[in-house]
Amino acid sequence: MNMTYDGGPTLKRYQSDNHVVAYEPGRVLAWATALPDGAPLAWIWTYELTDESPRTRVRLSYDWTDTPEENIRRLGVPLTDDQGLARSLELLEMACRGGQQPDSATTTA
Repeated sequence: MNMTYDGGPTLKRYQSDNHVVAYEPGRVLAWATALPDGAPLAWIWTYELTDESPRTRVRLSYDWTDTPEENIRRLGVPLTDDQGLARSLELLEMACRGGQQPDSATTTA
């Protein structure tokens, strides 16, 4: 997957592999990030979906509790914060709306 990290004055493009670790259609999608062609690095991203017709509530979590100390030191985990998670949800909402700006009142981390 082609990725972009925007760390304020730092914009970095990189690649990662993602290994699906949980999938329940319409409810959960979780994946572990890996370096290209490598083993998962032991942090998990999870989308949890809740039907609130006519909308869907999406909760995004980022769990690095099982990440080995070596990976934490080497890669600087955690790589995001609550603001980064909220921004990810905004971008997801925008993609679902076909590029329209999200309604900030409905976007939560």
